[in-house]
Order: sequence, then structure tokens, then C-alpha cells
Amino acid sequence: MESSNPLLSVLIPTRNRDRYLSHSIQSALNVPSSDIEIIVSENHGSDAGWEVANSFSDPRLKVVRPDKPLPMHENWEFLLSQSRGRWITFIGDDDAVMPHCVAYLSYLESRFPEAEAIVSPRAYYFWEQAYNLEDASKCSFNFTHREVWKDSKKALNLCLANKINYLDLPQIYSGGFQRRSLIQRVIRLQSGHYFQSVTPDAYSAVVATLHTYRYLEVGVPLTWIGTSPSSKVLPSAKNKINDFFGLHSESFSMNPCLGSTYEHWPFLIYFFEAYIAAAPFVSLQEFSLSRIREIYRVAAKELILRGQMQSSIDLATSLGVEPAKPDFLRCHLMKHLIKRGVRLVLKVWNAFRQRLPAQLTRRLGHQVSFYYNYKATGDQCPDILASDVAVASAYNQYQALHMLPEERHLNTRI
Repeated sequence: MESSNPLLSVLIPTRNRDRYLSHSIQSALNVPSSDIEIIVSENHGSDAGWEVANSFSDPRLKVVRPDKPLPMHENWEFLLSQSRGRWITFIGDDDAVMPHCVAYLSYLESRFPEAEAIVSPRAYYFWEQAYNLEDASKCSFNFTHREVWKDSKKALNLCLANKINYLDLPQIYSGGFQRRSLIQRVIRLQSGHYFQSVTPDAYSAVVATLHTYRYLEVGVPLTWIGTSPSSKVLPSAKNKINDFFGLHSESFSMNPCLGSTYEHWPFLIYFFEAYIAAAPFVSLQEFSLSRIREIYRVAAKELILRGQMQSSIDLATSLGVEPAKPDFLRCHLMKHLIKRGVRLVLKVWNAFRQRLPAQLTRRLGHQVSFYYNYKATGDQCPDILASDVAVASAYNQYQALHMLPEERHLNTRI
């Protein structure tokens, strides 16, 4: 029976990142609830990941290892098959779970029993040397009072049109949660498998919007999105491209029609590849030359703004479209500056709104009557677990303002 299963399964695929893995596991074990299970799949890395994962002693933790090294999507499928929770989420081995995760998810389950997919805002933690050798660690997050239903198909179409990012959809990863009933329905319709693309996070966003008509968007972050150094910064760090695409898959591979320059792809191409992999549940009329040209323009804009003109040309050759011309850069550079200006104005307004009394905020016609913004650097957040102090303070304030006493779930402590 579903009621005998834990509320939440936190699934952690890992390979060659033992330095961060212990923090990821510890964050989930720090959740003060017995209604959670944590499953780690150590994918035959060459480091001490297996020993690190097995160094913890807690009945809520299970450590597994597939029979052989698996490509990412197959390792995720393997992990999913091990889970028992009523709700499922994946976190990266450099990510973390926030301590109120089970309490707030329990509240959402009771208040919105029909919800099958939930997306929470992304809270970011950047480990030391995330992008450059001199980078200090830093974190940032926002809390808002927001619990709204979103139209699944409208969001899917907006993503395909590059109006929103697939990271804003209810993935099963990075702050997204899916109910087991949704997952089982997808598996049944896909002949026993959930992931049908080599990009599992994007594919989970596709199926969540394809197999629901609405999903729940909330304003309380539930997980940390960690960013750790790549091999481009530290030679000893994980090579994300090799680990993502380098392992042989016996099931399927990246669609060759979309070229082979994966390292230059923007998010939209990964999402589109996942979308067409969901056939026959999607319309392959989307897979047209005009759509590929649109996608290339998005990619070219991002590459040119980063000064990677040759990469833009290589991607055009790979996709079989005309390379972007120099005047393309001028047009999109202007748009980029305008967007940055708009974001700055919104940032100033949010900082101002944070200081407004809740009554005045409501009088001005805004839904958000709670807003909490936090940023820290260096010694204030030396590791991803240290940032939970600020998170706990924000969540306690949010509870006091917006959750009734009977809704403030105090789960059984271990």
C-alpha cells in the first residue's frame, strides 16, 4: 500500500565526485523525519565514492551499485527502480536537500492531494573554484508565498518556443518532485521505462507536462542546486561531458540529426532532443527545418555573446543551417542589454518590496505577502550544509506568517 511507503525518496546518482558526495548525503540525513529514504547509486567511479557513501550509518540510507558502469539515463532508471517513496526527486552529488523539505512536501500533499508534479524555486550554491580558481564559495535563494497551478501544455509550448527554460518545469530533479502515480503511469505507457532520452532531467520535464494537465508551482525552495568545478577549471575535477556522453548506451543515444557538438548546445537543444524522444506522445511536426533554424539562432546568440564565434559556426555546420552573420550579434547584443536592464529594475523592486509591510503589499495588488532574499559568500557559507542556517530562519518566518499551527508538520525525529 502507498501509505506504508515513505513520503519522499531522495535519489543521488554519483560518479567521481567523492569530495562533495558526503555533503549531499548528510544534507538528506539532516532532515528531521523518518518519512524519507535516501538511495545512492555509486556508478563505478575511480575515486572513493563507494567508501564515502558507505561510511554513514542510518536506516534511511541505502547504497547500491549497478552491475557495470551505466550512462547517466540508465543509472537514473536503475535508481528509480530501487525507490519506494510516494514522491520522488533526484539531486546531484554536489547538491543538497534542505532541512524543511519533508515538512513542506507533507503540507503540500495534504493541501493539494490531486497534485502529481511540483516545482520549487532554484536555490544556488557555488562551491569554491566553481568557475575560476579564485572563486570563493557563495549561495543565494529567495522565499516567497506562492502556491499556484500552472497549465502543463502551455508551459511545454512556451519552453519549445524558448520563452521559458525547461529548468522552470516540474522535472524530477533540481527542486522538482513527481508523485509515484505519475511515474508509474509513464512507465506503463513506455513499456517499462521512464527515461527515454540521454538527458534524463530534460526528459522528466517533458513527461511531467505531457502526462498531466496542470502542475503546482511553489515559492519555497526545497533543495540546493550545487555547482562544483569542472575539469576546465581543475584538471582533477569531474569531466562532465565525458561522464554525460562518454559511457556507451545499449538502449539509445543522442539523436544524430541534431549534430554532435554537444558541448556547445544551449538548454533548448537538450530539451528539444528529449521532446522528440517522447514520440509517439508528441507531435513530430515540431521536428522541422524551420524549428532547427530557430533553435540554432538561440544557440548562436548565447555563443556569440560569450565570444565563441567559431563555436557558432561549427554548430551551424553540424546542424546543416546557415551560420549567423555579424549583424545578428548587434541585434541580440542590444536585446541582451535591455534584458539586463529589466532584470536590474526587477531586482531593485524586489529588494524594496521585501521591506514593505504585508498589508501594504496586498493593498498594492500583489499575491506575494512574504519575500525573503539571502546571499552569502566565503566564510558565511564555507560548504553547502552551512547555508542551511539561513534557510531554517527563512522557513521559520514563513511558517509563522502563512501556515496554520496544524499545518506546521513536526515530523518524528530520528
